[in-house]
Amino acid sequence: MDEGIILLTFEGKIVSINSAAKRIFGYSGEAEGENLSFVCRDISVKEAFSEAAGGNRFEKTAELSGGYYRIDANPVYSGEKIFGVALFFFDVTEKENSEQIRREFTANVSHELKTPLHSITGFSELMASGIMKQEDYVPCAKRIHDEAKRMTRLIEDIISLSHLDENAHDMKRETVDLYAVSENVIKSLDVSADAMEVELSLSGEKTEIEGIPELLETIVFNLCDNAIKYNVEEGFIQINTY
Repeated sequence: MDEGIILLTFEGKIVSINSAAKRIFGYSGEAEGENLSFVCRDISVKEAFSEAAGGNRFEKTAELSGGYYRIDANPVYSGEKIFGVALFFFDVTEKENSEQIRREFTANVSHELKTPLHSITGFSELMASGIMKQEDYVPCAKRIHDEAKRMTRLIEDIISLSHLDENAHDMKRETVDLYAVSENVIKSLDVSADAMEVELSLSGEKTEIEGIPELLETIVFNLCDNAIKYNVEEGFIQINTY
């Protein structure tokens, strides 16, 4: 089994431990008959055992051996008496990492949205106050327009991410040529690059990998789009595929 399992007596002696559990805790010797602390000293695991030994089902996600695991602890009964405890360890590292990325993305987007929103509010208040010089109206209107476009792009990114999350399980993996994907991206960003006076070029050769075409193109597009936005004046972006 991929899941770690430790069966213990009511007193905390190990009755059985599978290879997956030993791998999680970096233990390779014989453990049967030893105390739980002989294999693992993690506070979360001890808490799980104590709760189950007290007759309560316990569940908690904890960081163990550099990964994240959901600990399920269950009391084992013999009649009405608690006979022992069963501990199960499920690897949820990928899920936790995804959640962390999502939290960081949400925090970053929230911060990014505040900047253009403050600009739009400030400039619109100036225009509405009537104290602005006539020659300043056009530059202010242009600034409001640019900031609104920036907000629109951010919102579109959020919608795209949500759409990909909902439909990723329906997307099929296939052979994708990264060179061809990069060519399409460059064509779609030509205007943006020219406007920023950034040189965008591609070199390399046909490079095939297994993946989801929509996701790969989105990744390359976002990388290049950000590279254009945050580049220096008369800068360059070089894409290499090999």
